[in-house]
Amino acid sequence: MEPKELKTKYIPLKEAAKIFGYHPDYLGWLIRKGKIEGKRMGRDWFTTESAVRSYLSAKKFLSINDFFF
Repeated sequence: MEPKELKTKYIPLKEAAKIFGYHPDYLGWLIRKGKIEGKRMGRDWFTTESAVRSYLSAKKFLSINDFFF
């Protein structure tokens, strides 16, 4: 069986930023704070689309709860 990391497609933060409309520096900051999954290869940071989607879903859910409660 292959390790999870080999099955996961990591994309550069520049590409993730274009997909989700965030600045690559902000996504890198989220990775360093442990808010989204990602890793550094050489001098560049990488993440997955699913990691960013999960973060955004949780953020949206929390902001709705903060508003109502």
